[in-house]
Amino acid sequence: MNMTTNYDVNGIDNDVGAAFPGRNGTAKATLWWGESLLAWYSIALTNDMHVANEKFFRGENDTDVPPIYKGQISFTKRKTVVPSVQDIKALDFFQVSCFFVPFSNNGVSPNVYYCSHEKMKNTHLIEQLSKADDSDQLMPLPGIWISADSLAKAFYFTILADLGQKDSGPNILDNVELLTRYTKDYEAIQNREPIWGDNLRVNTTEGLAHHAFTSKDASVKELGIKPSVISITFLCQVPRLKSRPTLIVSVIINTIVILSVLWRSYQFLIDAILSKNDPEMMNCAACIATTANEVKHEAGYPSGQSSQGVGIPSRVKAPYSSIQQDEDL
Repeated sequence: MNMTTNYDVNGIDNDVGAAFPGRNGTAKATLWWGESLLAWYSIALTNDMHVANEKFFRGENDTDVPPIYKGQISFTKRKTVVPSVQDIKALDFFQVSCFFVPFSNNGVSPNVYYCSHEKMKNTHLIEQLSKADDSDQLMPLPGIWISADSLAKAFYFTILADLGQKDSGPNILDNVELLTRYTKDYEAIQNREPIWGDNLRVNTTEGLAHHAFTSKDASVKELGIKPSVISITFLCQVPRLKSRPTLIVSVIINTIVILSVLWRSYQFLIDAILSKNDPEMMNCAACIATTANEVKHEAGYPSGQSSQGVGIPSRVKAPYSSIQQDEDL
């Protein structure tokens, strides 16, 4: 089963993608800390991206390198084995790949900047990226990678906690040591001067954690990953037997319809057979009309007159001849 989720700290008010349902710092302490991590590291990464982008396209020599307009970063868990606490703390927990597209006035980007695995020899990527030169086009935006790594881990372990995964090793959200480590920068992020005023919607963090976690925190007793249940509700009709009078009426109507169809079929079949075998029924309309007029014309002759001179067809001559013979007698 493939599942996709998203989180947008800058989402629309009351949007399901901007806040966790049933947010509660006591009853759902684990997910509450997870949502807090997502919110604060999203804000931190946005600020870091703006600062790093300015350093990238301006540089110390004020070159004409265009600023980055958009990009994509992909994080993939490096090890398939169950990680330890030290593995989670390390910057090589994720394998990373990226590309960034610079701004262009004509809609055609002159270059696309990639994270060069060849230059970094495919090892310790995030650590090397975070220590690169501000204008390095093969290892771009060094100022964003620590925040990006923390946000990716917050997302990864929040999903595991929400799905009730306990066998995947330590989780940042229920491990006191890890949660203390990854919330220690909360106050620094919160007190940082927003570059765009309140356009980052910092006020939307109301109700989330605004302090670093400690082992003496009241929510420490509520930390833990609980089993998760995925359910779906289908709307369907419940079959019910009709009442007896309704059934009787339905049977009668169906019987009448069937009998009517059979009767119509019988009539059609009989008409088809008779039309094929009886010559009288195969005359054209003009012939039948002519014959009828001739018979009517002969009926006006006296009883002693012969009908042979009238030109009556032979097929109607015999009946009228027999009538004349009866009259002569």
